[in-house]
Amino acid sequence: MWRKNLGKFWRRTGLADALRSELLLYGVTVQMFFPNTMLTPGYEEECKTRPKITSKIEEGDQPSTPEEAAKAMVDGKFGMCWVESRP
Repeated sequence: MWRKNLGKFWRRTGLADALRSELLLYGVTVQMFFPNTMLTPGYEEECKTRPKITSKIEEGDQPSTPEEAAKAMVDGKFGMCWVESRP
């Protein structure tokens, strides 16, 4: 994960943890979905400015569209992402 996005990552993780704690009383589980590289309008621009090591790390990634990632999440096909679920 590129350092520029780490703050957003931890804010989302904190929110999910807080929701998980609150909703546990009602039997609701909370999961986080972290898809691989996303083919979005800003992705090409990001590739121009990010560190070269980030491009090297992502060489083996199979980028997906937002629609493909959403479908994978709904269908439970998590091979293309990281899902975190804590009790």
